[in-house]
Amino acid sequence: MSKPIYFLVSIITIFTILFVVATLIFSIEPQKEGNPADSLPPHITHLISFGERPDWRHDGRRIVFLSRTFGDVYEYEISSGRIAGLRLRISYPLTMTN
Repeated sequence: MSKPIYFLVSIITIFTILFVVATLIFSIEPQKEGNPADSLPPHITHLISFGERPDWRHDGRRIVFLSRTFGDVYEYEISSGRIAGLRLRISYPLTMTN
């Protein structure tokens, strides 16, 4: 290769390496300390200390959630803060036919 092309390739390689290093340095965020639930935004309220997969009831006054994955179903009433377990009332035919 001639000297100008060699010089140009060297400059491009150096800038590429500098760009990659700068991107890696500035994209690393410091790890935050503490529990994220301790610094919630003002529009989010921590209601209870257990449960997952919450969903609003159709009336908009209660929230239904699971105690854990494949766990019991509970209902949280917003106005009173009352938590009640829900039971499914499903009836299956108990007769067996051959």
